[in-house]
Amino acid sequence: MEKTLNILVKVKISRESANFFDYWIHDFKNFDNYGTALCLTKELFDKKFVVNDEIHISFAAILSIFNMTDFPMKTPKIESILGPKLWKNESGKDAKIIADGGDIWVHRSVIQSRSTIFNKNICKFEPDMPMSTATLNSTRIENFEIDVVTKASLFCYDCPFAENISDKNAIDLLKFSEEFEILDLKGKMEEFCIQCLSPSNACAFANASSSCKAKKLCQKCFDFLLKCMNEKIEVKDIQELNDSMQKELFVRAFRTS
Repeated sequence: MEKTLNILVKVKISRESANFFDYWIHDFKNFDNYGTALCLTKELFDKKFVVNDEIHISFAAILSIFNMTDFPMKTPKIESILGPKLWKNESGKDAKIIADGGDIWVHRSVIQSRSTIFNKNICKFEPDMPMSTATLNSTRIENFEIDVVTKASLFCYDCPFAENISDKNAIDLLKFSEEFEILDLKGKMEEFCIQCLSPSNACAFANASSSCKAKKLCQKCFDFLLKCMNEKIEVKDIQELNDSMQKELFVRAFRTS
């Protein structure tokens, strides 16, 4: 099967005389299109974009071409055969994980080997289940939807799980990996968030990194937000940024060299 390549484009567009600055990131797929509106036609001359009958715009872009199914989390080849086979082997699965929106069956030994928390709790008895269907090999997960639990389980089986992953998915998986102590997944999600860092998600990633004690991601978010401040780049949900990082950014912004 032919793999679909994506083009991740990070763009900065500016025109200082018009006080116009814009920064965006977009993952182009197939014949997708995306861009920025500068102004209305009747506003073009008022905004001083035109000099000597020419439009002058500062444009800078970074293009990254990759396959979303294996970037930035490539499955080690030594584990890429057995894991997917086990995942597909429904008859061998002996433990059920119940989450918001559904449940999945897994191999208890596989999940326990990747998570110290699951190793302790996956045999927890569900008191609200009828005796006829109750099992010692089931556990209920609160505050996470079944899609997140499934993606985390796929990771435990060394199966691809990052296709079409959203910023919210990434944050939820980071939180899941912290809560259930899946350290290698936590590391992968930190790297994923760093690779996808942009003005539209920097504050959300920063808040998640603080609550999950993801130090590397937290530092990258701080550096990125400080750069946005210095370059006057608008950042989404900046008012939602945690107090600690807001204060540190404020101090750094006014610190003399």
